[in-house]
Amino acid sequence: MEAASFPDSEGGVMAKAASRFHADDLVGDGTAPRAGAPAAAPHVQHKPIVLRKAVERTVDSRIAELERQLAERDSEKEGLSSELAEAKAELERLRAVPSADEGEELLLLDPDLVVDMLPKDRSGSDAFGSDDLEELVRSISADGQHDAIHVRRAEDGSYEIAAGRRRLAACKRLGISVLARVRPLDRLAMLRLQYSENERRASISALERGMWFAEIKASDYKGSTARKIASDFGVTESMMSHYLYIARFPRAVLSRLRDVRKVSVHIARQVVDAVEADREEGLKKILSALDGAPEDIDPDAQISLMLGASVRSKQKTKGQKLRSEHFVLRGRRCATLARSGNTSLIRFSTEISHERVRELLARFVEEENAKPVEQRSSRE
Repeated sequence: MEAASFPDSEGGVMAKAASRFHADDLVGDGTAPRAGAPAAAPHVQHKPIVLRKAVERTVDSRIAELERQLAERDSEKEGLSSELAEAKAELERLRAVPSADEGEELLLLDPDLVVDMLPKDRSGSDAFGSDDLEELVRSISADGQHDAIHVRRAEDGSYEIAAGRRRLAACKRLGISVLARVRPLDRLAMLRLQYSENERRASISALERGMWFAEIKASDYKGSTARKIASDFGVTESMMSHYLYIARFPRAVLSRLRDVRKVSVHIARQVVDAVEADREEGLKKILSALDGAPEDIDPDAQISLMLGASVRSKQKTKGQKLRSEHFVLRGRRCATLARSGNTSLIRFSTEISHERVRELLARFVEEENAKPVEQRSSRE
């Protein structure tokens, strides 16, 4: 098929560049140009050049549509200069999009077709930060979307997002199609893309990262060690242990914080230590301190208040003289048993999988239930 051409604004002829993409069909619109179609009459009725919200279309088809419309409007330049400029800007932007690699497609999608099936990596209703999202909305409204979101096709015809949630939210807010790079991704590749995107952003907190890692450990890495997860995501084993530990941060405390980004790994560990050392009283003191603060308390002041309550709780437990016993497996500590008053605390190393701990506890309960009631009550 010969390349299409159309008159440019100087009266010459501009040829359409050969397709750089792997899919050229248009789904659900029918606006792609036909080869050999006659030129439009010089005084056709004006139709605004806008990026209509099609269900699904290729970037190539949109480029072809813009080129055709620009060729038709060139003879109507009077009174349409601003619209022509906008269309030309969009055309240049789409042409500048990096070509699709083998097995990929570049599509313009209805945002409602894109779903998020991965674990949430941000907490709270204001997940993206209202100011950041508003700024992105203004940028896309003025200059268009330059970076594609990354998705994969789902069996039901929808698209599952791996990276680009803020861009998707902005396009949905504007009611326009979202530029998407469709890739053949497996579950691990999707998770890696989600994590790598967030690593480049300062708006996600260490606490949110920890909770995200804990969730994928429970769902995608059952029976795996912290070392395996750390290796898959390029994190040190030590840092992964910190992440999984602070994931125990009380949700009741988290829901009261004005800005979770203020919670560093060190702060989160202090709170978790205090609560786990004196679970009921420790948590009650922290919640009481937060609930008694003014509603408009500064986020930094709120964190200081939380830490103050945590320290007091830890000081109380220090006077109880915890007696600890360590258990070693193949030369490495695998568990610690501590006694505080009438309470026993067992902490397993992250090398011991959650499923293994469950198995040990289930066996203990089964053995205890199999014993006569007299034997059980005599020990109590």
